Amino acid sequence: MPTVLELYEKLKPKLGEEETRALLEFVETSIERRAATKEDLRQTEAALREDIRKTEATLKEDLRQTGAALREEIRKTETALKGDIRQVEAELRGEIQRLEEVLRQTEAGLKEDMRQVEVGLREEIQRLEGELRKTEAGLKEDMRQVEAGLREELRQTEAGLREEIQRLEGELREVEMGLRGEIQRLEGELRKTEATLRGEIHRLDQKIERAKVELLKWTFGFWVGNIAVLSGIMFALFRAFVGK
Repeated sequence: MPTVLELYEKLKPKLGEEETRALLEFVETSIERRAATKEDLRQTEAALREDIRKTEATLKEDLRQTGAALREEIRKTETALKGDIRQVEAELRGEIQRLEEVLRQTEAGLKEDMRQVEVGLREEIQRLEGELRKTEAGLKEDMRQVEAGLREELRQTEAGLREEIQRLEGELREVEMGLRGEIQRLEGELRKTEATLRGEIHRLDQKIERAKVELLKWTFGFWVGNIAVLSGIMFALFRAFVGK
């Protein structure tokens, strides 16, 4: 015979926690009021089993009906979604076609704009080429004028430089002549100085020769005097030694 806890665990998934608890409390209350003997308990258990079976059958039927209803709802939802998808796909195709048409129109407009811009650019290029040719001709004329002016200035400068060179050459010749006269004067003074120095050197040589002669005389006299003194000393010593 199952216990109250086992019944609670079996009924809880099917009836729910509160319903199972209420049912068990009701059963316990009924049992307490009615069950006085084992027969009453058996009858009560049989009644409970029957109630549980009926409740289980009812729940299974409800689950079956709920599953069928859910499947039907899913089928309807799927059908509706397919219809919506087809409708959205048709709308997207129409939008794509519209965008393609707009793109073709835009492309045609852009091509026309590009053609007009190209024509304008070609005209602008031709105008600029004409202005460039005019500017080139003006620059060539200016260059010719500048070249002529530079050549004239160069010719005048060359003439001035030639005159300046001639003047400098004349001054250089005058300076050269002055330098030559100064060199000749310095050479004469140098020769005079050389002659004077040579005379002075000759005079000094003569003085040196005379000094050498005097020095030899004095040296000879010094040695002769020394020899005489030494001879006298030696003679005196000799006499003193012999006299003893």
